[in-house]
Amino acid sequence: MLHPKPSSRGAAALALAGLLCMLLQGTTGLALAAEPAAGSDLFKELQAQNAKLQQAQQETLARLQARDREMEALQKQILEERSARQTLDLERQQALDRETQLRQRLTDSEARGDEAVAALKELRAVLAAQADAVGAHREHIALVESEKESLRQDSQQARSAEAAARAESQQIRDQWEATASGIRRERATVRFNLAVIHDKRGHYRDAEREYLRCLEFDPGDQDAHYNLGILYHDKLREPDKAREHYQAFLTSVPEGSDAERVRGWLAALDAKPH
Repeated sequence: MLHPKPSSRGAAALALAGLLCMLLQGTTGLALAAEPAAGSDLFKELQAQNAKLQQAQQETLARLQARDREMEALQKQILEERSARQTLDLERQQALDRETQLRQRLTDSEARGDEAVAALKELRAVLAAQADAVGAHREHIALVESEKESLRQDSQQARSAEAAARAESQQIRDQWEATASGIRRERATVRFNLAVIHDKRGHYRDAEREYLRCLEFDPGDQDAHYNLGILYHDKLREPDKAREHYQAFLTSVPEGSDAERVRGWLAALDAKPH
């Protein structure tokens, strides 16, 4: 664990604690030298002063311990924020690599048409939004670093800054989760649309590949399961795979007209000899 260097306020507090101990010892020495009678006013006054000095020392030590805990908590937050930033950078690089792969595939396959071009534009827009989110997250980390320095100078100000930083960090995490979820939905939509195009053109294996990639982004995509079931059942003649995706569809959509049709297709598959 990293330990921050003590600030000038911490050194002064330690000196004050030492001074209090000296005063306590001095007062006790005076009391012993004078040897006031037990129960006398002087004896009671010395007892009261001694109790106040001991209380002051305990309060000072408690404040120092609280400040050390706050420093450790903020240090931990900084490490977590840095780890989150590294994760965001890695995911952004992965997204850029996927964009490069998509460009190459679109260049090699002229038959994908205008729909694929529109899908690429949408993907670029999503990546640009993601880059903005990463930039905002980095700015937030710089702000937290600045707040850490302020804490070394003034512990009271740091406590307020820490609370604000936590709220902002949570807001950014919420925004990032929403953005990531949107990206996955957008990618799933692009893959689904490409699959439909391939299916209509009779490129069934290409359609199969794109439907499966759609499910990689959104495993619960009921439309992809529905279309894959039909593709395996009616066109690729793979009944076991068709049955698997029909059942996955019914898990998501157990009621309705589509569900009834799928149950009928399952019954037809079960009725055929293996």
